[in-house]
Amino acid sequence: MQKPKEFHRTTLNVAFDEHTVLPLSGIYILAYMGEVVYVGKAMDISARLRSHCVIQARKRQQLIDGWLWNMVWDYGNVRLDILETPDECDEQQWLRATEAACIRQFRPLLNVRLNTH
Repeated sequence: MQKPKEFHRTTLNVAFDEHTVLPLSGIYILAYMGEVVYVGKAMDISARLRSHCVIQARKRQQLIDGWLWNMVWDYGNVRLDILETPDECDEQQWLRATEAACIRQFRPLLNVRLNTH
């Protein structure tokens, strides 16, 4: 697996600040109190993170959506790590493989499909 272009670390309150520029695509890792709680992939990381936090009329489809909504008061303590997609790679393939590898490594609580305890 090819290494990420860059590694970024911040918190959700900083990530949601209008002046913060996040990498466009990559793997995002959310951690709280030192524990990885969710790993995801996105072609547009900012849009994907916001979509997790928007109240929608329909029933929430993922555990992470409800968790993030309930954590809004503590976004300063939700760590966000981003593995930026490398320039010279098959983007979709890299995202799938890297997300799966991170889920196997960290075994995050809120990842359901690939998380086998």
